[in-house]
Amino acid sequence: MQLFPKSQDIGMWRIITNADFIPRVNQNDSTSAGKKETDWAADDKTKVLVNSKAQLFLLCALSREKSERVDECITTKEVWDTLQTHYEGTSYVKETKIDIGIRKFELFEIHEGEILMKCAQGSQQ
Repeated sequence: MQLFPKSQDIGMWRIITNADFIPRVNQNDSTSAGKKETDWAADDKTKVLVNSKAQLFLLCALSREKSERVDECITTKEVWDTLQTHYEGTSYVKETKIDIGIRKFELFEIHEGEILMKCAQGSQQ
């Protein structure tokens, strides 16, 4: 997923994973007020355009059904986070799935009358 956005603009993947660029009065202070669009410099306009392209690229990669999941999202980061949570789960869900898999493995046992068969690789049985 990283390759396409990075091939379009090197900063696009940062926008997807971190946050949209917001032109601010003092760009070094994330709490400063946003600039009015009429006060944007050419560099601000270019970066805001990359925001839009990043979100467009994500949305174009989705089917209609999948894009409905992110219709409410405003920023590119919100779209990305929603997709990540839906397809990969939260860190808690991931840890739980791993724990369940480990527990199933630990409880695995052969019951009386069952046998394990070794299949030769590449052969069909």
